[in-house]
Amino acid sequence: FKKIMNEPKRRRLNIRAPKPGAYLGVPAETYHAAKALNNSSLKKLLVSPAHFKAQRADSPNLQFGRLYHELTLTPRQFKKCWAVYEGRRAGKDWLAFQQANADKEICNAKEYDAAKLIAKAVRNCDIGAAYIKGKGHNEVSLVWNEDIDGMPLTLKCRLDRLTDTGTGVDLKGTTASNKEEFSREAAKYHYEMQAAFYMRGMEAVFGQSLSNDDFVFIA
Repeated sequence: FKKIMNEPKRRRLNIRAPKPGAYLGVPAETYHAAKALNNSSLKKLLVSPAHFKAQRADSPNLQFGRLYHELTLTPRQFKKCWAVYEGRRAGKDWLAFQQANADKEICNAKEYDAAKLIAKAVRNCDIGAAYIKGKGHNEVSLVWNEDIDGMPLTLKCRLDRLTDTGTGVDLKGTTASNKEEFSREAAKYHYEMQAAFYMRGMEAVFGQSLSNDDFVFIA
């Protein structure tokens, strides 16, 4: 763990045959293209093998998640990665805007304002700020190998943040206003499975045992 925290170099992730380890600065599209199983894909198996095979590559909810992640973790990079379009998504103006921002993700003003409020709430919360504003690395990709029932598997996860004390952090959007409501959301979306999977990856990559305090959700 200390090695990854003190190592400023960026490692290249081979998407065809990803090697075990921790990777910094890997673009999201590269991470998602890497041939390894992640928690989101495995969670589909809880429904059925057919759902596992028919996963959607992207969705409006996933894009909004990326938006508030960007504004919460790396707000200074927002203009480099995103463009805000305030008009109707049709016609020549929309086409021209898309062409002018082909290298960026596009959101509308309503989505941008909502994501800003979430980011502000997290950064202004004493608990959230302690994890977000301290020393650490954002978007840390982990790859590890496991042999399960005689079958060798390559697995991966992507920590939204890894603090300098070794705590893994994952940001969540929520409509819950209290602990009871969030508990129901956590059960519905199997956050317990994600926490176990991510901690398993951290233990495999960093070679140390973790406690329940070493992985947190911020919502």
